[in-house]
Amino acid sequence: MTDEPAHDHPRRVVLGATCFADAEAALGLALGLAAQTGAELRGLMIEEETIIAYAGHRRARALDLAGRSTGGLSVERMVAAFRQDTRRLEQSLAEAARKRPLRWSVTLERGRMAAVLSGAAGIGDLILIGYRPARPATGGLVLVLGEDDGRGIIGLAGRIAGATEQDMHVLVPPARRAEIAETLRQAGLHRAVVESYADAAALHKRLGRMSPAVVVMAPGAGGAEAAARLVEIARAPLILPVPAKD
Repeated sequence: MTDEPAHDHPRRVVLGATCFADAEAALGLALGLAAQTGAELRGLMIEEETIIAYAGHRRARALDLAGRSTGGLSVERMVAAFRQDTRRLEQSLAEAARKRPLRWSVTLERGRMAAVLSGAAGIGDLILIGYRPARPATGGLVLVLGEDDGRGIIGLAGRIAGATEQDMHVLVPPARRAEIAETLRQAGLHRAVVESYADAAALHKRLGRMSPAVVVMAPGAGGAEAAARLVEIARAPLILPVPAKD
């Protein structure tokens, strides 16, 4: 059974993103988590290696959210864009810190999203992957549980859903549906909707149809690699606590 981190008192909230737009979309959530728990907020702008490699192609083009070309790409242009986005994130956190007590830092690192997040986050941290949805979020908060315990994260998900006034949906393996439904009842989360998924493919298909505002993923449902994949499928920010041990 996976040991659960202290969700109520995370050491840090690590906000990771590959552009400022994605970080900005999750910034309110990150600031709220840091304020509620007293955690440090670490902004992590990631120079995604696959983006840098693509920018090096002779015919690489930049596209806007509507799929329209906005001009040619180069490695130099992308590196400059990452640095500019890092400065914008620094400015946003500095401005937030002038309005409320906040311990914060921002760094820029190159690598693959999952690997950079795994290296940057430690035991007791909450990873928050930023993502700006291209369409309105209508699916509320979605909590994804795996075969391992994961019950310690239900309270955290419930508090986030309450603070953001979101409906709560819980996706679990079939064998755990009754157990989790009872845990939710005991936690007073009577309106939470519990659904089961048979395998990873079924989970991905369901998430892809939900348009959630945020996904909360239990450590037992996978690590940073699985979380990065779910962000792209759900097209929403995702929270992943770092467990005490595998």
